[in-house]
Amino acid sequence: MTISDHDELRHRTVPKVIREMRLLRRIDLDGRKSPLYTPRTKLQKQVVKAFGIPVTFDDTEPAGDEPEVVTAEGD
Repeated sequence: MTISDHDELRHRTVPKVIREMRLLRRIDLDGRKSPLYTPRTKLQKQVVKAFGIPVTFDDTEPAGDEPEVVTAEGD
């Protein structure tokens, strides 16, 4: 399986994908039971999904580089 096998990654270069994935961080704090993770970018989420990489963090949050959608109450 390669990057070119996935439509959403096809236009990315291998060095670009590797640089992006190297930004992921896990932060362990004394006194905290579960670790913290840096927000995933859209590209990181695409790579994880495309290659079936198992993750131990909640990936349902919006990507760190995606705009937050806010709706007005009463609409």
